[in-house]
Amino acid sequence: MVVAGASRHAKEILDLLYAQEQVNDLYFFDDVTINGPDLFYERFPIVHSVDALPAIFKKDNRFVLGLGGPRARAAVAKKLQQAGGQLHTVIAVSARVGQFQVSLGAGVNIMEFALVSSSVRLGEGSLINAYAAIHHDVTVGVYSEISPRATLLGGASVGDFCSVGSGAIILPNVKVGNHVVIGAGSVITKNISDNSVVVGVPGRVIRNT
Repeated sequence: MVVAGASRHAKEILDLLYAQEQVNDLYFFDDVTINGPDLFYERFPIVHSVDALPAIFKKDNRFVLGLGGPRARAAVAKKLQQAGGQLHTVIAVSARVGQFQVSLGAGVNIMEFALVSSSVRLGEGSLINAYAAIHHDVTVGVYSEISPRATLLGGASVGDFCSVGSGAIILPNVKVGNHVVIGAGSVITKNISDNSVVVGVPGRVIRNT
């Protein structure tokens, strides 16, 4: 298996895989920091070129997204898919995922102590970070990132390529559009249109992207 990324979030992914005893024949991929230090050690090789991936994927074509940022996650996923890889979902042992009507897109990360309730849909490549709470009947779009301790209450929805900051709260049935950035600690009380940056309590749009 390949972890796409070799620092920061990739370290947390390594912890999840280690807890699940999925570290045999594990590689890390980083074609950006080519001359940087190999943080991961003698045990886990770092692949620095996409050209080396097809041979690895012939043995095991799974890869896990080990980096943050909606656009970066999507771009790297596309690159590894073109090399023959297949997105793989990783869920922390400590996370709680509902048993009814839960739909998880390919390549989802659900991190330590996160809550994903029933009747929830998480899009491809989405990241539900540690201690985040995704309550009933919530939808999260593709490659959206829900930061630690953020809370999405019942019936809320977050569009594609969004970033919800740490500790932010989206109130019940509020709809957040695509490509929206929500600042840490914000409380979203009304619908938010596409391409907005929102901060504050209550949340207010401060600019469009």
